[in-house]
Amino acid sequence: MHSLKLRLKRVGIALGLVAGIVLAVEIAARTTRATHNWRVRSLGDKLHISVTGSGTPVIFLHGFRGSGRYWEPQVRKLATNHQIIIVDLLGFGESPWPEDVSYDVATHLDAIHRTVEPIVRGQRAAIVGHSMGAILAAEYGRRYPQEVSALILLDAPMFRSEGEAQSRIKEMSTMASMFSVQRFWARASCDLVCAFRPLLFRLAPRLEPTIPPAVARDAVLHRWKSFDRTLRNVVLRSNMERTLRALGPLPITILQGSADRITDPGRLKAIATETGARLIFLPGDHNMYLRHPDEVVQQIAEALNR
Repeated sequence: MHSLKLRLKRVGIALGLVAGIVLAVEIAARTTRATHNWRVRSLGDKLHISVTGSGTPVIFLHGFRGSGRYWEPQVRKLATNHQIIIVDLLGFGESPWPEDVSYDVATHLDAIHRTVEPIVRGQRAAIVGHSMGAILAAEYGRRYPQEVSALILLDAPMFRSEGEAQSRIKEMSTMASMFSVQRFWARASCDLVCAFRPLLFRLAPRLEPTIPPAVARDAVLHRWKSFDRTLRNVVLRSNMERTLRALGPLPITILQGSADRITDPGRLKAIATETGARLIFLPGDHNMYLRHPDEVVQQIAEALNR
């Protein structure tokens, strides 16, 4: 009996410690999220953007779990002839991370439009999007066809179902699968990121040494709801083939890494033939821009000047 009581006491202590740790993590996470939203409160319902240059506007949209720093500094070379507008998407980077929004395609498009419309001032803009940003770029072109001059899509995900999307992400890497489509681990890691963001912000470049330090750091700038809802409502439920078919005569350029496993090359060739899009394969994986920025920027420049 004494032994049983001792064991139960130890179990109670262990459970109390776990509960205490969980509570501490939640408090720390809420504090860092509140601090972020307080810091960016001056933006109101608009997004954080960076604007350089003058001329025809070009809007850059980053991929999932990223920020506008993804494009820095190489795309600045285009500012000689173009107005470069680099966007942090809603719930990511230095943009607001609202609590009670759906983070679906419509939510993201609304935020992008009300942010960039006063800047482009009626001019038609080209939109460059990487990965999830390519999905939103195509959807933006479908919603606002009179405001878009061209689409340039990098490493565009083309899924025909949510199941295929999950399978493709799993094929990319075990880490991509664990911390995205497997919600338990994704939620746990996201809560820890929120709780220890100041520390992880410094450690991120060491954890992801193959990408630029600024890009690695900004990969921790989001909250669980923006992460999870955007993944499920934008990425996993996307249908870019259908969207591209609905765009009509809008000029489209698709730049794809030859080693990118997110989309079947045969499917890309078929949709390019069907829609009249230019399809160009370049060396690299799903982050070919980071591997070969000068070559990708050159291709973007050529697409803008067509």
